[in-house]
Amino acid sequence: IIRSQTQVNKVLLEKMPNLKVIVTATSGFDHIDLALTQTKNIKVMYVPEGNALSAAELTWALPMACSRKLVQGHFAITRQSWERQPLMGTDLEGLTLGIIGLGRVGKKVAHFAHAFGMHVQYFDPYILPNTAPHFAESTSLMELLRSSEAITLHVPLTKTTKHLINQSTIENINLQPILINTSRGQVVSEQDLAIALTSGRIGAAGLDVFEKEPLPADSPLLQLPQVVRTPHIGATTTQAFARASMGAAQKIVDYFKRSVTSDLLP
Repeated sequence: IIRSQTQVNKVLLEKMPNLKVIVTATSGFDHIDLALTQTKNIKVMYVPEGNALSAAELTWALPMACSRKLVQGHFAITRQSWERQPLMGTDLEGLTLGIIGLGRVGKKVAHFAHAFGMHVQYFDPYILPNTAPHFAESTSLMELLRSSEAITLHVPLTKTTKHLINQSTIENINLQPILINTSRGQVVSEQDLAIALTSGRIGAAGLDVFEKEPLPADSPLLQLPQVVRTPHIGATTTQAFARASMGAAQKIVDYFKRSVTSDLLP
């Protein structure tokens, strides 16, 4: 049983010739070389529901913090400043939220947004329309970027999603949106994001994940006051830790007692 800090690669597997099964107590699995485990006939499972709620709740905290400038307000008080005009915020009700990736976390975020009175649209070429929330509208990626006032990313890191948000796709953005990323850092080109934030094409960003973690001291994102940064804590709640841990342990029990595999990765 592992978590995301354990890299399953050739070096590790050569030390474990009798390994039969791996369970990662996470919803992501880019820390595992699945092609290699497949050649060694190692069963690999994950716990997709373990932290979905916790990740969705953190996701929702970030647009709230960005739209109401909560971090700036906190530090204004620390500086003993009571100037409220620089902290003028924006209501979320009535705005359009664009969700890229309508999986387990994306669906929960959609329901939060709907409860706040936002219009919800999504781009996800892999989801059947009848499985999406009834209030969410399917659209293309470029239309979502053009017409959303807040954009949130919920996709795995793959060859097609790496730097999905880059200079080219950012050129389609019109409404100075809040950009939220709680998925994987490499889905966003941080250099291109920093340029877009500086120019005002993107109004603010809430980021829980980064291309390099920990975030390097020379990152341009550290100097931008319109960025809310958290250190990859989407799954860091006591409940999520317990759900993922117990879920992973149960998969091991099911495998060895009943030869049952669930949430099996390719």
